[in-house]
Amino acid sequence: MIIDNTEQIKKLIAGCGKDEFYMLQIIHRTKDGHTKYEPQDKKSREQVIKTYFVSGPDYLDKKMEEIKDLCRMFNARAMFNLNRKSWKQISLKSLELMAQALGKEGNEENWWKPVRSVVESSCGQTGACDKNKTWVLDIDTKEEKELTLVKGLIGMCEPLDTEKVIDVLPTVHGYHIISKPFNKQKFMMLYETAHKVANEPVEDIIKDNNPTILYVDNGKEE
Repeated sequence: MIIDNTEQIKKLIAGCGKDEFYMLQIIHRTKDGHTKYEPQDKKSREQVIKTYFVSGPDYLDKKMEEIKDLCRMFNARAMFNLNRKSWKQISLKSLELMAQALGKEGNEENWWKPVRSVVESSCGQTGACDKNKTWVLDIDTKEEKELTLVKGLIGMCEPLDTEKVIDVLPTVHGYHIISKPFNKQKFMMLYETAHKVANEPVEDIIKDNNPTILYVDNGKEE
């Protein structure tokens, strides 16, 4: 099954200033199947194959064929964080993480390991650098009624004077709703009530700084 959200995501990202970027990572997950390229001593459930710092739609266009090739080669997926980052913001966070790592020298044998991925870690620990923060709501089913329910509940949450749903992107098992922030506490109350009435399990589907799927080709029929 192929999921390709390139054109939709290009519409959602604006050209960045010199200090700004979006982060894209190609990630192999153990549950997606093993690959001959993964380390034999791999212990984590996810392996980052490559990270891109995307300056806008044009840069993404130039890299898409390479990204698709890497996804197919490593049986991986390209994940795109729609929260714009600032290099100044990331530099300050990187200094903080470096200082924390250096503080452990002499006390921990592998104190230096976090240094190898300090920029990626900083991106994951900082939010949007502008006012255009986005959330990802992970709908783990292809049922239209669930998608319609969630979109309706979002509309019932504050702020009420703005359209909060930005876009809906397909995933392998369902959808990602891309939205502006809203009253999460009220949403979860409404969401839990709706699912308890239907005697269905309830999960926290709101991911406030998580990436969405740009591209995946798992080689399986839908």
